Amino acid sequence: MLRALIPFSLFTRYERWWMRRAGVITFLPGGMLRLQVIAHHGPEVALPDGEIVRAGDAVGEIHVDSVKLSEMFRELDERRIGIYFLRGLVEALHALAVYLREHPDLSLRAIVGNTMFWHGSDRIGFVIFPIADRRRRWQMGLWLRFLMWYYHPRGAARMAGRSRFAEPRQVWMSTPALMHRYEASADEGRRMRRAPRSPFTPGERPS
Repeated sequence: MLRALIPFSLFTRYERWWMRRAGVITFLPGGMLRLQVIAHHGPEVALPDGEIVRAGDAVGEIHVDSVKLSEMFRELDERRIGIYFLRGLVEALHALAVYLREHPDLSLRAIVGNTMFWHGSDRIGFVIFPIADRRRRWQMGLWLRFLMWYYHPRGAARMAGRSRFAEPRQVWMSTPALMHRYEASADEGRRMRRAPRSPFTPGERPS
């Protein structure tokens, strides 16, 4: 329904324009995540490893590639989507750790994402926080639900009655924690960034 109102090609052009305007970094071509360097606004965030993110600190906001997620929804059996999505995230986090090591000038205190898919993210190293500001939580939830409705083949039906999509949350990981958990060798990182990626080829995924 939404795609009848907003053509897919038009919306994807808008998203590409926004990424250029916002300085979003494609650190892993064909990967699941993109990176946007921003200044943290809001209250301090205390992370379990002792890192504290304060207002004004540089953080990396991570964005899921909506077009890649749409391809996954369209081409994979629904029971397999979670597995491939998780593998794509882990692969991207490995590449991001290498990218940050090779670009120390970014001086990121942590990475952060706003997501409806926060369930289970603690298993790959993130710390989950509620979005305290009610207005921001509502706005973020509206936008993320729109993306789900737009990109998922079953749209709103996918989210109906599912409590795990009730509200967005923030997921945080300090840069030291990211580097400790995901930093690969420089050669491996460069190989991942050069190689074309597909979330539908199990042999190209790390175990």
